[in-house]
Amino acid sequence: MKKETLETLYKHFGLVHKVTLRAVSLFDDSDLNFRPRPNRRSVSELLYHMYSAQKTLARAAREGGFKRYMQIPEESEAALMTSVSDLMAYAESCQVYAGNALAYLTDEKLAHVIEIPPNFGVSSAPAWQCFTFGYQEHWHHRGELWIYMSLLGKPYVDIFDYNVRQENDGRQVHQANRL
Repeated sequence: MKKETLETLYKHFGLVHKVTLRAVSLFDDSDLNFRPRPNRRSVSELLYHMYSAQKTLARAAREGGFKRYMQIPEESEAALMTSVSDLMAYAESCQVYAGNALAYLTDEKLAHVIEIPPNFGVSSAPAWQCFTFGYQEHWHHRGELWIYMSLLGKPYVDIFDYNVRQENDGRQVHQANRL
């Protein structure tokens, strides 16, 4: 995949990310330890995993492959995230990291075939695939997040509502869909 095409995908990912953050902002700090079942990730662990995976995959693409030190952090590290604002800041930092990693890479580096851990179903792939894996991982776990929101009685956020405009002071304002 050419860098220009991947940048278009990542621009869309930025919109998806903003909708995810809008949903995350609806959680209370007291919701972060909620688990739908005892053996499932908590809200905090789920968000930490989603964004850690994105950052780890982008780092592997940037550095030319997965290294031993690049494993997706353990969910136990999510315990360091004690508030919704902590998680939102972490999510934003991972999104920025991935965007910067993509900006750094050339078409040649993106085409370079790198080794991939077996849990991705392939042993190697072009580096650009790390960015699409991150995008897919986000959507996959975002579905879980929406179920958690429903179970906790949070208001529904339309997963495709990308109508957010930037105010002059930097605030993001949601605009209602107009048909």
